[in-house]
Amino acid sequence: MSGGNLKRRRGPENITQNECTECRKKRSKCDGQKPCKRCVAQGVQCNYIIPVHQSKQQLRGELEQLKLKEKQQEMLISALLSNDFSESQLEQLRNGDPVTIILQDMETVISDPEVLKNNLGTFQTDIAYDTSSVKTEVSLVTTPIINDNNKNEPNIDIRNYSEQSNYQPNCGNSFNKLRPPDSSKTRVYFSKKYPNLSNIDTITSKSRDFVDQPKSKCMELEILNQSTGWTTLSSDKTWINHLLMLYFCWEYPIFAPLSKDHFLKDFKNGNRRYCSSLLVNSILAAACRFSAQPRARLDPTDSKTAGDQFFTEAVKILESGEDLFSITKIQALNVLSIREAACGRSSDSIFYSSQAIKLAVEMKLHVDLNITIRKDSELKKHTVLLATFWGAFALDQAWSLSCGRLPRFSENIKFVKKPRMVQRQGSANWAQFSKDDPAKSEIVSSQASNDWNAFVTFCDLSDIIYRSLYILYSPIEEITSIKLLACYTEYLHWYDSNPTKMRLGEAHTPAILFSHVFYHYTILLLFRPLIKVDITNSNVSPREVCLEASDAISSLVNSYNELYTLHHAPALVPYIVLISSITKLAIYRNSGVDINNFKEGFDNLKLMTSSNATAFFGLEILKYLVEHDGTLKGLDLNKKGFEQNMNFLENLLCEKVILKNIGNHKNRKNEDYMFQANSPGDTGFSMMK
Repeated sequence: MSGGNLKRRRGPENITQNECTECRKKRSKCDGQKPCKRCVAQGVQCNYIIPVHQSKQQLRGELEQLKLKEKQQEMLISALLSNDFSESQLEQLRNGDPVTIILQDMETVISDPEVLKNNLGTFQTDIAYDTSSVKTEVSLVTTPIINDNNKNEPNIDIRNYSEQSNYQPNCGNSFNKLRPPDSSKTRVYFSKKYPNLSNIDTITSKSRDFVDQPKSKCMELEILNQSTGWTTLSSDKTWINHLLMLYFCWEYPIFAPLSKDHFLKDFKNGNRRYCSSLLVNSILAAACRFSAQPRARLDPTDSKTAGDQFFTEAVKILESGEDLFSITKIQALNVLSIREAACGRSSDSIFYSSQAIKLAVEMKLHVDLNITIRKDSELKKHTVLLATFWGAFALDQAWSLSCGRLPRFSENIKFVKKPRMVQRQGSANWAQFSKDDPAKSEIVSSQASNDWNAFVTFCDLSDIIYRSLYILYSPIEEITSIKLLACYTEYLHWYDSNPTKMRLGEAHTPAILFSHVFYHYTILLLFRPLIKVDITNSNVSPREVCLEASDAISSLVNSYNELYTLHHAPALVPYIVLISSITKLAIYRNSGVDINNFKEGFDNLKLMTSSNATAFFGLEILKYLVEHDGTLKGLDLNKKGFEQNMNFLENLLCEKVILKNIGNHKNRKNEDYMFQANSPGDTGFSMMK
């Protein structure tokens, strides 16, 4: 081959894999030097950009590592700010130990982003909501749950608040404990209505057997062994711990505005974040009614003064003006509301409840800030904020429903997301005590508590109540059969969507039984104003639904009595039994129905008089109504037998509910025309013939 045909070849020293930016712009040859000869000759700055040739998989891996490092750093900062570090861990940090090792020691390290995702998913499970799967016309006593469809909600929004209060604990317990009567008739009736509870005899026998029962390791008796002076009224730690256990055994988590785990931890350690003197005294005041011991009463000879000493102390702290804006103050107001309800003072109870929800709004606990939760421990800590708002919200809706009024919030307000269902294995058990004696108390039975999940389902039910109140009592929009049946369908869907572990027969803790009682109570009050009308083009009869709900309430209350005795009934049960009996009386009025149909209401209220003052006046009023054809005409509250009801007419529940339902209140609206259509088909209601 001739030399003219040979192409000129550059030597290896003239080849570079990367050109400088100036040579690349001019498309000139670059020698790869720093600086290159051309840039030197031109007198310009010579810069090289090293290209990165990586696969997408490599980039994803680097991104995950960076995210993991960021999360670990945030966890470390959060732990430092929350005082969760021990001295040894601080020493590790000072010595320059890797952050991963320190976090592993705290058992909060997240070594794999997928693990983080799965762990968060555990806490983000919520009850599925699919209205298309629910029929519009279903029997009130529903069948077992269809399935457990769960959906993940967006991340919770939370804020950091510091909660304090001067601290001190308390003491006290009171009232006589009644043994349940022979109720074989009730047992047969209940088993027919709820087949899933066919094993009620076994359950009852277990709960009544006080012999050879092991103590539950999950009860936090050992957690409460270091009370640090939260109350000035008692220094007996055993007694104080006993009262706290009574509250968490029988009243919690119904309308609970607090997280049990966080409260007990701070109670033990003397930390004022989630515990305060005000809150402890309030809880002890509410717990005293479950004890028959004289020291639970202000006057040892008068059971009606149970818890008065702690209540007085709590009110004194409230009036002192300490901690005007604190989480524990909202929690204490809610607990005081429950306590006053059990004392028969519904007006005071409603006042404390309204103050709790107003303070929660002032502290903006109802606002959703959409803050991302990145770890389990952070989620667990901040659930107390959700519990505070939704506990106060649930009680406020319960009173609004009972009194027949609109909620305190506008119709279209957007609330902070509700707490999440949890699916944790080995969670603490609920345990029942055999004796009302701190020194001799034994655990006679235990079962999975599911108290947090019971609270979450209760929040879901309260949210439906909130919307139903605008359907029933809106002064602007007229109620229609379409809206009413849609709301009824929503209640039915709530019942069907409850998880398996919340079903009757699967669990029977006091909180779960009460949630079912309250569900039927909401159905009762949804249709109670319509018992004199029919719904056109529908098989749903308001009268029949009310009677069915009333029967279900009686059955569940009887079951509660068989399992635990009504001495331990939650505070609002007498109100529910009384209103249920009055509704049944209003339907059966002048129909010649035998008085024995109301015997269950009498018996249940009588059993609750040992621990709930509401049952006293409820029993007397119900007796009078039955004897006088369902009217209060001629009722003399000053006559013998009514001494404890001198303030009856000042009771807000009586004014708003009882007298209105009976029909003798001077300001009562004419229900005969309240829901009558102006022209056929306007609202979907017609007067009964």
